[in-house]
Amino acid sequence: MNNTIIARNDNIQDSRSTTMSADLLSGHSVSSDSQKLYDIAKELNEMRHNAIRNQKTVHAVDKNNFIKAIAKKLFGREWKPQPVTIALLKRKESAIGASLFYSGRPNERVEFFNDNQKSWFFYQEVVDSNGVHHSTTLHYEVNPHGIMKVSNHTGMKCEYISGKEYENFMLSAQAYFNRVKKHLYSQE
Repeated sequence: MNNTIIARNDNIQDSRSTTMSADLLSGHSVSSDSQKLYDIAKELNEMRHNAIRNQKTVHAVDKNNFIKAIAKKLFGREWKPQPVTIALLKRKESAIGASLFYSGRPNERVEFFNDNQKSWFFYQEVVDSNGVHHSTTLHYEVNPHGIMKVSNHTGMKCEYISGKEYENFMLSAQAYFNRVKKHLYSQE
């Protein structure tokens, strides 16, 4: 791999990163935090594709007629293993990501996940005492020089996050990555 040296914020750093984004290849500087998020997204994508490639097609339940018969009796249909897809893996990742934010209230649903190299999503839905659903979707777009927040709420402008929100996002992204890697892809 190319060991290009790039100046970032008046510091010289070695860019032997696992992700060579288009911005980096074109000579634009990339903030270290953006590069970290690009690297996390790349590794998540590799783990997803490895999970699909390595899915085991041999299921003991599928070969055992007795268990299949019981499943048919109990559930009214034959048991068929669910194929592993990118969408399924992202749903499982989102459930893990939700655990970073979920308050435990029964009237609340939360999702947090990485969609691709440049996109992270946070979704929260709360049902009030009148049964009315209130939801918020935040799209965090990773750019070479920062993280832009886009909301589904009218009147909320697109803006780069900073300060405590920026710190919390970076901590959440790293915690998400660590938990997903450990609990879903069984890697330490």
